[in-house]
Parts: sequence; structure tokens; C-alpha cells
Amino acid sequence: MTALDAHPEQRQPTVIYTSKHVVAVFKPYGWVVVAPNADETSLLQWARQFTREHLRPVHRLDRVTAGLVLFGRTDHGQYTLEQQFKRRSIAKHYLAWAETDTSIQKQQIDRKLKKARRSYNGGKVDYAMVIPAGASGPGMVSASTYIKPIRHYQRQQLLWAQPKTGRYHQIRAHLSSLNVPIVGDAIYGAKTIWPIVDGIGLIAFGLSKLAVKDTPSALCLPTELLITDQETCPLKLPLAPQDLRPIRQSIGLPSTR
Repeated sequence: MTALDAHPEQRQPTVIYTSKHVVAVFKPYGWVVVAPNADETSLLQWARQFTREHLRPVHRLDRVTAGLVLFGRTDHGQYTLEQQFKRRSIAKHYLAWAETDTSIQKQQIDRKLKKARRSYNGGKVDYAMVIPAGASGPGMVSASTYIKPIRHYQRQQLLWAQPKTGRYHQIRAHLSSLNVPIVGDAIYGAKTIWPIVDGIGLIAFGLSKLAVKDTPSALCLPTELLITDQETCPLKLPLAPQDLRPIRQSIGLPSTR
């Protein structure tokens, strides 16, 4: 079986943009960007086989997160993107569905994190521990996430999230610290289930402030993909184009695209 045949029970990735130096791919739930071993097909392998090019990975998404992933096509594309992600000059835009009975207010969450292990489902898993304010110690790193409500539903709220830093499980841990875990994210306390296996209610919607030759300064998933594709984004809640308008405007793309 080739990389193009992997994950037959799941949606396959989609190349949504190509420039001279960059390829943008939609990563479905359940895929890893770079496989930890040869037994699993990665998004990188799929993209290389699909494009027949030696694409270079420049950033990652969690297995349980769907969304936009960039690859470098050239040395320039790889180096430029790697440096921008390292300097945190690229703005990342996420959609998050949070469990909550009350309305979440616009805010910036500034809480240190520390990668740790905890018991889960009969085994041990890695997670990001949220550190009490004022504490310091080995392994603790600063983390900042901006969140803004888009729409409130019964027992759920759709949020626009922007991680200002790029820490492990940052958005997931920060929302959990507010007692509003992401739907389906049982590791961080969620009680409800996200309808897609190996997925949670978190989608990497777009990237902006890109500075690569012959490439737009902002890229994002097509709005239609999020609204109409029930398999990719299984919304049992009404989501209209205007719900995503503030995000598209922040990225610099037309709100009705």
C-alpha cells in the first residue's frame, strides 16, 4: 500500500495551494505530519508521493487536530518558513469548540506550561501541565494564547484562538485551565465526544504574516470546507460564513470567499 492509499477509512489530505516555494496541505484528523517510525504513513510521505517532490516539513500539528500544514518546496521555502516559525512571526489562527454552559469572554491567557505524564485510559500519556501563577522551575515555559468568542451554542462555544507562543498542546491546556476543555479532548477533561475518530474540536484554520517569495502573506482553509463538509468538520451546529468573518478579516482575506 502506498502513501496515497493510507487511512482508507478516513478522509484523505488535500493540496489546497502551491507556489514556487510552498505547498499548503489540509491535514485530516488522525494523520501525523512526520511519522515517528516506518510503520505509519505520515502527511509528509503522502504529500511527497502526491506531488512527486521532495517536500520539507517546517511545522507540525497534533494527530487529533485537523487543518492547514505548510511544506517547503525549495531550500528558500524551507529556510524562510523555519526561521519565521522559530521567531514566532507567523500568526496562527485556530477554530476551537469548547465545552461550556456559560459564555467565554475575549481574553489573553498567560499561563506557564510544563510537559509531563499522566495516567489515561489504562496507560500513560504526555500532556501540558498548567503551572500556577508566580511559580517557576525546571521545564516550565511561558505560554500565551488569545481567544475570542465567535458564537455560543447550547453547552458549547465556538472560539477563535491565536497561540502567541508555540508550546506543546498550548491551546488545549489553556482552555482546560479555564474549565472549558475542547470538545472530545478527554485528556484535558472533556466529557463530550467529537464525532470523528482520532479528532477533537480544534482546527488550524489559517496562517498569516507569511514572508515567502511568490507566496501570499496569508493562507487559510476555504470557508466552504468548514461549513459544508460534515466529514472533515462534523458540525451539528449551524455555522454560517459570517461566523468566520472576523478570522478571515484578521488574516487579510475576503470575508465572503
